[in-house]
Amino acid sequence: MRIAILSFDGFNELDSFIALGLLNRLKAHGWKAEIAAPTARITSMNGVVVEAQQPLEFANGADAVIFGSGIYTRAIADNGSLLDRLQLDPLRQLIAGQCSGTLLMARLGLLADMPACTDLTTKPWVVEAVRRWIASRAPGLRSLHLSWFGGEPLLARGVIRTLMGDARALHGNYPDLTVTSNATTNGYLLTPAVLTELVDLGVTGYQISFDGPREYHDRKRVLAGGGGSFDRIWGNLLAARDVKKAFSITIRVHVDQETAEAVPRFLEQVSNTFGGDDRFDVYIRGLSRLGGPNDAALPVFEREEGAQVIDRVKDHARSLGLRLFEAEPGHSICYAARANSFVVRANGRLNKCTVALEEPSNLVGVLRPDGTVDLKPAPMMLWMRGLKSGDAAELKCPMRGIRSADSTHRTESLGIIVK
Repeated sequence: MRIAILSFDGFNELDSFIALGLLNRLKAHGWKAEIAAPTARITSMNGVVVEAQQPLEFANGADAVIFGSGIYTRAIADNGSLLDRLQLDPLRQLIAGQCSGTLLMARLGLLADMPACTDLTTKPWVVEAVRRWIASRAPGLRSLHLSWFGGEPLLARGVIRTLMGDARALHGNYPDLTVTSNATTNGYLLTPAVLTELVDLGVTGYQISFDGPREYHDRKRVLAGGGGSFDRIWGNLLAARDVKKAFSITIRVHVDQETAEAVPRFLEQVSNTFGGDDRFDVYIRGLSRLGGPNDAALPVFEREEGAQVIDRVKDHARSLGLRLFEAEPGHSICYAARANSFVVRANGRLNKCTVALEEPSNLVGVLRPDGTVDLKPAPMMLWMRGLKSGDAAELKCPMRGIRSADSTHRTESLGIIVK
C-alpha cells in the first residue's frame, strides 16, 4: 500500500512524523508511507527543514492519503492553484485528515456532509465562509436578517462583531438592502455594556427565557458550577431599562405542570418591573419535548389541557397590561418553511430548523470554505412543501409530519428556485 502524507510549509511535526514512523512499521506487509509536499523542501511550524520524499502529485496515485495539519492551513485552503494539483478519488483511495488537515479535505469537497473535528485556529473558516456567502448574495437581496442562536451566542461576541460589521458595510454599499438582527440568549452575559455594543452593531431584538419565579427557574436552569442563574439574568434585565437605546426584549415564559400555579405571580413581577417600558413584551409558551435523554421526565401538559392553561395564563397577563408577543394572524410561517432561510452550524452544515438538529432530513446542505453552498434538493423540498400545498399546518411547523411526508415529496418539484 502506497501512502502519501501531505505536508506543507508550517506543518505540524507530530502529525507528519508520527504518522510516517508508525505506518512504516508495516513495511513487511507491503505498506510504504512517504511525505509528499508541493515543493522540494518544506519548513515545519517549529523551523525544521525537511526534504520531500515525493511531489504533491504522488497523492493522486497513492492508495491512501493523509492530510497533515499546520499553522498555514487556512492560507493553503485559499490557494486554488496549489490544491488544483490534487486529483483524488475517494471511491478508490482511503483519505484521512489530521486536525486542520480536514479543512483541506473540505475545500476539495471530500467531506460532503460528514462532520470533522479540528482546532480553534482553523475553526474560523466557517465564519470566513459565511462572510463570503453573504457578500456574494448581497447584490441580489432586498433584506438580510441575521439571527444569533446557540448554545449561547453571546459567548461568541467576536463572531457577531465580525459578521454584523460586514452586514453594516454591505448596507452602505447597497442602500436598498435592509439589514436586521436578533439574538436568542439566556441573558446571563447581557450586561448593559454588552447590550449597548450589540445594539450599536445592529442586533436590536432579544429573546430571554424564564421558567417562572426564582425558586422554579433556578431548579431548572442550573449553572455548570452549581447554583441558580435567575438573579444574574433578572439583574441584567433591570439594568437594560437604563440603556437609552432602541431595542426590544421578549421575556419568554415556559409553563408546565410544576410552574403553572406560580407563573401568574411571576407575570405580576414582570408587570411591576417592565410594564411601562414598550421595549419589553412577554411570550407565553407551554414547555415542549424537543428531543433529548430527559424528555420523558419533563412535566409537560397534554395538548388540550395545556392549551387551556396557556389561555388562562395569557388572559392574566393581559389583565396586568402586559404586551404579548404573538404571531400576526395570517402570517404564521415558520422560518424553516422559507426557501431562503438557513441555520449555519459551527461545522458548516446547513439546517432549516433550530430545534430538530439531529433529525436526518434537517441536514439540507453544506457551506464550503469559498462561500458557496451545496444544497440537497430532497430535504429542501420537504421543509418547503407548505409553499406548494398552502397547508397552514405545514407552513406553521414543517417539522410536524416531515417523516411521513418524506417519501411523498422526495421526488417532487416545488416549482420554485432556490438561489
